Order: sequence, then structure tokens, then C-alpha cells
Amino acid sequence: MNNLLSRIENILMTIAQLCLLVITLIVVFDVVLRYIFSFSLTWIYPAVGSYLVVCIFYLAISIGLRTDSHIAITVFETRISPKFLNLSLALGFTASALFMALIAIESFDNFWTSLIKEEIISMTMPWPTWPTFLAVFIGSLLMMLRCIFLSIQKGRAVF
Repeated sequence: MNNLLSRIENILMTIAQLCLLVITLIVVFDVVLRYIFSFSLTWIYPAVGSYLVVCIFYLAISIGLRTDSHIAITVFETRISPKFLNLSLALGFTASALFMALIAIESFDNFWTSLIKEEIISMTMPWPTWPTFLAVFIGSLLMMLRCIFLSIQKGRAVF
């Protein structure tokens, strides 16, 4: 399961990296247009803020946990027994999995509703809202699965 989860995380991380590249290219293009031609593209910031930044965050969140590229408070790690540490981590990952499951359920509901009702963001251009909710759903679902995997792994280390 870990290998499949890692492969999916790697694919989503590649998509997140592409989103970051697209943001960079779009912003540079807009700056060039603004300062050389006194023309600005009004659709850029809604697209970046509503789609690309959300994709970067949610598609990369799970791989951050897998690679320990996250903030961790380790003050007490050396002062408690390994069994208690693993038990604490297992419980923490279980609680995190439940929290991410709630986000995944709500974001899927929002995704489905906005897709069926063809909801749009009311800005300069009528952008659909469902891609944002889909990115949140995929990212939170993958994070939930990673937390479940780590919870089981840490739980096994207790016994």
C-alpha cells in the first residue's frame, strides 16, 4: 500500500510543481505586459488564487508528511519512551485521519454540488468552482490515507 500511495503522491507532486511553474510564467507574462505595454490581464489573479495555489497546497500536502518536510515539535521526543512516543503518534495520526476525512467528505460534497449546478466564481471571468473543490478532495483524501498508514505503522511499533 505504501508503494501505491507514494506513486500517487509523486504524480500529484509533479502536478503541483507544474502549477507553480504556470503561476511563475503567468505572473512574469503579466508583469511584462503591464510595464512594457501598459496592459494587464484581469483573469490572472483569480485563476492563480482560486485554482493554482489550491492545487499546489493540497496536491503536495501528503508528500510533505511522507518525507518529513513539515513542522514537527520534537521537544519531548528524546525524553519519553519509544512505546509511548509511537502510541502518541499513532493516536495523533488517527485523529488527523479523521479530520482529513471530514475535509474530504465536505469537499467532495461541494465538488459534486458545484459540478451539477455548474456554479461559477463571480469575478471578471466566469470560472467554474468545481476544480478547486476537486483538488481539495483529492489532496485531503490522500492525506487521510497517509495518516492511516502512519497510524498503523506507529501502532505496530508499540507492540
